[in-house]
Amino acid sequence: MIGMASPITNPMPPANESPFVPLSNSVCTADGWLSLCAALKANGAGTIDGCWGSSRALAVAALSRSIAGTLLVAVPGIAELGVWTEDIATFSGIRPVHFPALERWPRTSNKGRIAPETAQRLRVLQDLAGPTPPKIILTPIAALMQPVPAAHGFTGRGKKVAVGEGVSPIELAQ
Repeated sequence: MIGMASPITNPMPPANESPFVPLSNSVCTADGWLSLCAALKANGAGTIDGCWGSSRALAVAALSRSIAGTLLVAVPGIAELGVWTEDIATFSGIRPVHFPALERWPRTSNKGRIAPETAQRLRVLQDLAGPTPPKIILTPIAALMQPVPAAHGFTGRGKKVAVGEGVSPIELAQ
């Protein structure tokens, strides 16, 4: 006899509704947490010792809830990005934005077009300068050592074009 499968009554929640998000609240009650947050808010530095595995991402999730602004998370290498991304999303409900490392700047792809990694770096920089910057940026250390366009030249180069707005080719070339 073939029966109907029972409906799923408890589907996996979306990342922003992860059952692990409240876990970061418990980290915020740890000894030294308030002094760490105070130091970071005052543009100081702080460290968290004894974290390994997913507990590192849990600490990042707790920091993202405790401080305003963008949180930059540097990992040793590109290989760690996938695990960190999923762990941070699980504990914070926020999928971090990647700021990729490049072999050279500006990297080009076929026929002189900008490579996707270069475009992603520029997109992150634009988002940081915009009205709603990303909450968490995840990057390998190598990406932080690579040059980016100067902020004053970068923000002045763009042109916003609205849907239906006409722009002449000469204006685009300037």
